[in-house]
Amino acid sequence: MTGKRRTTLTGLLLFSLGCGAAEHSTDVSARARLADATVAGESGRAASLLLRARMASRWNRQWSSLVEIDHVSSAWQDDHSDGRRLNGRPLIPDVPGTELNQLALRYRGAEIEVTLGRQRLEWDDQRFLGSDSFWQQDQTFDALALERPLLMSSRWQYLYIGRANRIFGRGRDLNPPESGYPSYPADGKPPGYYPDDYSLAGEHRHDSHLTRLELNEWDYTQLVLYGLAVDNRDQPSTSNHTLGARYRFSYQAHPLRYRLLLEVAAQERPGRPQPHYHLAELAVGYQSLEGLGRYEVLGSDQGEGFTTPLGSSYLFQGFAGVFAATPDDGVEDRSLRLNWRAHPWEVSVRHHWFSAQTDGRDYGREWNIEVQLKPARPQEIALRCANFQGESPYLPDQRRAYLDYRYNF
Repeated sequence: MTGKRRTTLTGLLLFSLGCGAAEHSTDVSARARLADATVAGESGRAASLLLRARMASRWNRQWSSLVEIDHVSSAWQDDHSDGRRLNGRPLIPDVPGTELNQLALRYRGAEIEVTLGRQRLEWDDQRFLGSDSFWQQDQTFDALALERPLLMSSRWQYLYIGRANRIFGRGRDLNPPESGYPSYPADGKPPGYYPDDYSLAGEHRHDSHLTRLELNEWDYTQLVLYGLAVDNRDQPSTSNHTLGARYRFSYQAHPLRYRLLLEVAAQERPGRPQPHYHLAELAVGYQSLEGLGRYEVLGSDQGEGFTTPLGSSYLFQGFAGVFAATPDDGVEDRSLRLNWRAHPWEVSVRHHWFSAQTDGRDYGREWNIEVQLKPARPQEIALRCANFQGESPYLPDQRRAYLDYRYNF
């Protein structure tokens, strides 16, 4: 079923509910961004503007719908690559265009909630499933989502995903490859400077099933069990079966706050190696300060790294995005972070040490600085900077900076 037919079907479902809606709410927002990047001595810059219009409707007690349309415009297009245009400049994937970001119909009953259509999906911290919404184009999914409450405070979720609408803009067909979109790194650029064509595709067809069980029956504790059967028809190399468990403990003993996060996952690809994933994170807070230590491993088995193709490519392993795709030898990320919050300011400083999971050789290190100012509810200003220093000729030095201004009308 094509994307157009899916959209038409959802539209007919909405129309069939009738025009006598009980409630409608609309929202319009804008996010302007200046971005600067230097990779292997090559500089790039971009300016972009996201305009988003959203309408949520409640038709009756059980039925509701959501429509969200995005328009992204950009400047300095010759000074960067964005995934549609690859011109030898650093990749800044804020792709211009107009997209139907969400179009979904929801039924909410006493024992189950069902959502059908194009929707934004985020599980936990978005490591395995997320919207990647730092970029101007969201990652959304054409999916069927089921959610059922369990016990006192727990829930079970199931997803069927038919299509991933990715940050590079929907509708781009890369089979066969288009002229000007090389499948291999540009001459003189290190391997990995550009991903392959299908990594930059705007859409991936799926026949994927995901399930998640969230248990919240104990004080201070949350346990999550999940299983992912990812079948990517357009990029089969990312297809996988993953089973994992996530444990979170939060406790406050005045004047200190404590948070512990542990996660493990095993991954299997039919007839191929079976890498593993490990995470340990400990945070201690005092008044407006919080210190955090994190150890994350995306393992490797026989030269194939652990993959998270439906998750965020920006929130983890540094703002420079050097390890958005896991290296063949896996990656260990040891990081320290200091957060400070005092309204309307939020400041975060992080340092990452990266190494290969297989033999421990040094990949490099990275500094991240994030400053957010929220002077009033409709406004937000954010500055994010990254400085990656590579220890391999295949991982060149990178410096990136993003300045955002968001306004909700």
